[in-house]
Amino acid sequence: MVMSAPVLLGIIAVVFGLVPILFRSNAVYVLLALCGGEILAKLASQDVTQIVNSIIQTNLPTYSIVQIVLLVLPPLLVLIWYRKSVRADIILQIIPAVSAALLCFMFVVAKLPYDTQSTLQNSDIYAFVKPYFGLAIAVGMASSLVWFWTKKPHHEKHDKKKHGH
Repeated sequence: MVMSAPVLLGIIAVVFGLVPILFRSNAVYVLLALCGGEILAKLASQDVTQIVNSIIQTNLPTYSIVQIVLLVLPPLLVLIWYRKSVRADIILQIIPAVSAALLCFMFVVAKLPYDTQSTLQNSDIYAFVKPYFGLAIAVGMASSLVWFWTKKPHHEKHDKKKHGH
């Protein structure tokens, strides 16, 4: 399986960086779903792979495919379910979208079969992106917190229904 880092990064950048902005999907939710997908892939991929292998026999790298599907399925569903959910605050969605794209690239590379993974990890693009992995997590989560803080519901201090007025 031959794959190049620029092609993989390009596909991921379009799907997780550009599409949320164009679809006006909530990139904060996409980022959080991607993080959840990473945990899901770590926890469930061995069991799901065993089930898949008991149903179909293939020469494909089933474990890698299952891991990647479990990783990207939650954010793709969020991307679709929450399209057109962001209105005027689209600017707050840019940083989480960029973070999601960078994180997804790193997560996918780590799940590829060893030969493909080694090839991509030795690429210039991977070497350029790798130092920003931790920063992408931190900035993505911080921008998500800012988004949640700006979108929190504002309650009146004295609710008349609770005080019987």
